[in-house]
Amino acid sequence: DSGANADCKPINLVQFAGKIAYVPQENPLIPELTAFDNYRLWFRGKRREMERDLECGVGHVLGVDRFLKTQAGRLSGGEKKRLSIAAALSGRADILILDEPGAALDLEAKEQILTYIRSYVKAGGTVLLTSHEMGEIGACTTLYVLKDGVLVPTEAGLSARELIQRF
Repeated sequence: DSGANADCKPINLVQFAGKIAYVPQENPLIPELTAFDNYRLWFRGKRREMERDLECGVGHVLGVDRFLKTQAGRLSGGEKKRLSIAAALSGRADILILDEPGAALDLEAKEQILTYIRSYVKAGGTVLLTSHEMGEIGACTTLYVLKDGVLVPTEAGLSARELIQRF
């Protein structure tokens, strides 16, 4: 006997693959390739879908279409992050997981990404993010604080001072 419960069925992770998009804190781009080549490499769809995405989809909304010919290693931090988010969302995922989306970005790039996140949620998407930045934390409708390795449910909308006092 393997000790496994006969009533438990294994989870088929493949069924979730197209529903979740992940953008790590450090970008996964290949610096020697152009933004276009990186986008094509990471894009989850057909060439025509990618072209349409750059014309009127998330690639266009995030401004990726404006720097496609630039080598990825020469892009600003904000451009790299926008390119990574657009590529991750190319599969039309329902859930977007972002690790420190605003880390090391200028104010304009942070605002552009936050604006997109808000519109993504408004359109029915779900965003899970980790952050140390109050602008991002303030955009959350549900908040958990990681304290001593435990996720503690916390009231959303608290100020930085209130969060510090509680933890």
